Amino acid sequence: MFKGKIVRVASVRIKVMYNSLYPVNVKPYAVNRGYVKRKEDEDNPSSGSKAQMQEAQEQNSSQKTFEKKDNYTSFPRQQYPNGQQTAIDYSRSTVNVAQIITDFKNTTAAIGAPDDIKSEVETYLGLIEKESLKTDPNGKIIQTNLKTASKVLDNYIADTLKKPSDVVEKWIDALFLQKIDFRSDPTAINPAFQVQLPQKQEQPDTIVETINKQEDVVKDSSKYSLTPQNKEVKMAYFKGRKYAAINDTDKALSAFENALKLADETEDESAKPLIFLEVAKIYDGHDLLPQALTLYNKAAVNTQDPTLKTKAYYAMAKIYDDAVQFHPAMEHYYASIAFAGETENLKSQTFSLMRIAKMYADRYNSQEAQNYYQNAQKIAEETKNDKLAAEVYQVSAGKMSTLNETKPALDYYKKSSYYFSQTNDAIELASNYDKSSDLMLQLGNKNKAKALLEKAKNIYKQNNSPKEVFRIEQKLLAI
Repeated sequence: MFKGKIVRVASVRIKVMYNSLYPVNVKPYAVNRGYVKRKEDEDNPSSGSKAQMQEAQEQNSSQKTFEKKDNYTSFPRQQYPNGQQTAIDYSRSTVNVAQIITDFKNTTAAIGAPDDIKSEVETYLGLIEKESLKTDPNGKIIQTNLKTASKVLDNYIADTLKKPSDVVEKWIDALFLQKIDFRSDPTAINPAFQVQLPQKQEQPDTIVETINKQEDVVKDSSKYSLTPQNKEVKMAYFKGRKYAAINDTDKALSAFENALKLADETEDESAKPLIFLEVAKIYDGHDLLPQALTLYNKAAVNTQDPTLKTKAYYAMAKIYDDAVQFHPAMEHYYASIAFAGETENLKSQTFSLMRIAKMYADRYNSQEAQNYYQNAQKIAEETKNDKLAAEVYQVSAGKMSTLNETKPALDYYKKSSYYFSQTNDAIELASNYDKSSDLMLQLGNKNKAKALLEKAKNIYKQNNSPKEVFRIEQKLLAI
């Protein structure tokens, strides 16, 4: 066997339900298609072939025990066992245009739009439907009409709630990040792709049943727990975690195998994804990446618990990120952010946003990197965790500095210094002054650079760091 989401628009809190790939509390930045492709990316345009996915599925269905190896072979993060830069992209899912049309109609009904609004939206949907029935539909025509129709609904929502709204347009932007099948197939409709709207103080009678069902999915997640429910399963599960913690891999896998067997016998369905996640961590730690991805994905799709989904998608995103698979990494980080939003896990959202920002920074896309760093900073501040905010600003500053974005780097070091001063972390505060002085020198402001170095030197003196004091003094002499 083994080898919805919360977005803030003005002061309205809404949930976007489609395929869990939307950045929560983040503007829907489209994946930058203009970055310079690596040779491996050109040779392997897709993140995983059908043959690879079929092989993974066959492995899952044919084996009945966790794979145990006497000697685990590790592979570097930049390379899979077959030597190619490939990956199985479990997050990619095609959205059929019929799904979008149906959801648009339901959305129009759900908000109780008057006849003139319905008529206007129907006009655009009619054009979309007509185009989608062609043998080779024009995707640009469909996308343009979708955007226009979304703005019509958003304007009505804004007028009704007396506050700005772009929820429908954001939903459409999010769908554009996925693969859309522009040729209509009404049988391809999937309720998981539907949008949820901001509601008035009193819920309208016109809210359709499909949206109510989406609400129930979130409510039902409360029955899930990050601990197995059955006592015997729980004992085997924690036994596996104990062995995993001391790196006794074979015993850990045996314990988890036993836990899975007991979960089957006792019908403890909520335990299975927990077990999948722990075994995935073992494979991940040994750089057995395809196996890890397979089990992280099984953990994600076999639970309704948003916390578990957050962890699984983040782990998959890191694998793709480390393997330099930009698009699958981006989409899995989006999924992790989205599910973290359901539990108000701002810290987890911050980590994912920082990783996305780093991906753009590593590709020298300073504008997108800064956009994501700024969103990470805002959410880090919302946590009221001064240490986290200080570190986020500090990392952001360092990356902006390497991209020669001196002004934002200085601003971020200043913010980081403020938060470090709140935590009484003097050494990190001194480090910020030191690095800021280098940036001031780049701007030709020697006096400010010297003043910052003096601050750093005084802090190092007060904290008995003679080597750092000597280093700062040498820098001062060189100015």
